[in-house]
Amino acid sequence: MKCPHCGKEIANSSQFCEYCGQAIKKTTTAKNPWRLIAFLLMAVVAVGVVYVLVHQFGSDTDDLRQDSFYMTGTAAGTPCTIQFDFQTRQGRYTQDLGSGRQTLRDLRLISYADDILVLDAYDTKGRRVSQFSGTLDPQLNFYSGTITNNQGGAINFSVSQEQPTESAAEIVESPATTAAEQPVTETPAPQPEPVEEYVDLGLSSGTLWKTTNEPGMYTFDRALSRFGESLPTKEQCEELIAQCSWRWLGNGYRATGPNGRTVYFPLTGYQDTNGRMYNTDIRGSYWTCTPGPTSGVAWKLYIDNDEVTMYRYHRNIGHAVRLVDYEVACE
Repeated sequence: MKCPHCGKEIANSSQFCEYCGQAIKKTTTAKNPWRLIAFLLMAVVAVGVVYVLVHQFGSDTDDLRQDSFYMTGTAAGTPCTIQFDFQTRQGRYTQDLGSGRQTLRDLRLISYADDILVLDAYDTKGRRVSQFSGTLDPQLNFYSGTITNNQGGAINFSVSQEQPTESAAEIVESPATTAAEQPVTETPAPQPEPVEEYVDLGLSSGTLWKTTNEPGMYTFDRALSRFGESLPTKEQCEELIAQCSWRWLGNGYRATGPNGRTVYFPLTGYQDTNGRMYNTDIRGSYWTCTPGPTSGVAWKLYIDNDEVTMYRYHRNIGHAVRLVDYEVACE
């Protein structure tokens, strides 16, 4: 640089001119305040864009019109309720067994996407005992439908927009009230809606499929002896596969018939000859009443996360049973 006093060329780091001896004052470039303002405006815009993306394109759980819901319905013919809070992602399932006895389950949200709600259920000791899944449409002001647990039990429910006084997260288990403590009232108790036992899917044969599995696991011969012609045939299972649309729900399939009605098939696993259960979270097997080409096997409906199909399998292995209502008897 040049000395501002004598014009001689001096080093950039010089504090005094080596020729004239004058002090060299360093000039600094003033900071542009508009650059800082522009940076702050860009930051505000970025935060706004992120907020819009999260709220417009986030999960279905964040888009619900209600932060919580209260469902009343029936399970296995007895009244039940589900209270759930989407903000805390927790809730409570209660089933009234009569005589002051109740089944209580803590519910935790697993997923809610594409209108499919999946909840894990835990007993009072914190053990996961079942999973509920069902269709809830976030475009409605109320919810209705069926929730099915992983044992195949269906719960028909309707949702009240009146919320209980306490939130679902605040519900605590209380001892049953004795008969002497029950208040006397002349208002009749509400009667639960009847659970539909068989559903017409609109299949060509007119076959009605039961909405739940029979309790327990059965060998082919035991199932045939006990249920007889209430077991589906191989042909009826093939019709079910071909004429229904099948949707994997993570713990089973929802089959939708030509008329839009549905039935749920959960994963079941299988039981060996010693009574041990295997693959309960991987596959499901349902006996037909149709024997196989050899004496040791029979036909079954088989499901896993990749396929719904028919297989021949050993008759002495325990599988689940789903009954049908139809006029053609098994031979």
